[in-house]
Amino acid sequence: MKTGSIRLFGKNVISTFNHHIMSLQYSSNIAATNKLVMECITEQPDKMIDGIYSVETAKALLAKNKGKCDVFIFHDSNENVVGTLSVMYKNGNDIEYRIRKADAFIYNVLTDEKHRGRGYAGEMLRLLSEYLHGKSIDKAYLAVSTNNTSAIRAYEKVGFVTEYDSSFIRVLKVNIPYKQL
Repeated sequence: MKTGSIRLFGKNVISTFNHHIMSLQYSSNIAATNKLVMECITEQPDKMIDGIYSVETAKALLAKNKGKCDVFIFHDSNENVVGTLSVMYKNGNDIEYRIRKADAFIYNVLTDEKHRGRGYAGEMLRLLSEYLHGKSIDKAYLAVSTNNTSAIRAYEKVGFVTEYDSSFIRVLKVNIPYKQL
């Protein structure tokens, strides 16, 4: 199956995804530009702005993974929220991250549409790398769709390298409506 293909299997929808699994090794040579301020909002998800990353999604993730993940929000100098990202630590509860057994797995890297193309995603990841280094984690991973070329470019600019490619399947249980003839 190719990326994003969808098949019906009974009342279930099966979808396949192809990803690059990329890693970033901490380096003191990767200096942040101080364009953004990073705030860990793990204990206060209500500060997150809905629309960039759902507050309800953040709350559910944090409740399910007590102490095993962090959610971050990034502001520019005018206090505008430009993006968010999350990190799952080793032994987090989500099956996707348990399989990888990485010390830190980055996900939900989101930049607000009106702030894209300004290098903010790279700045967010540089700040996160510094934060993780302070927690004695010097290598972090993420998965990015092989079709998401703009994200891949942004990750490579920061220093991410592709470790390997991986495919996975998601099964979504749904009631498929039908029309009786």
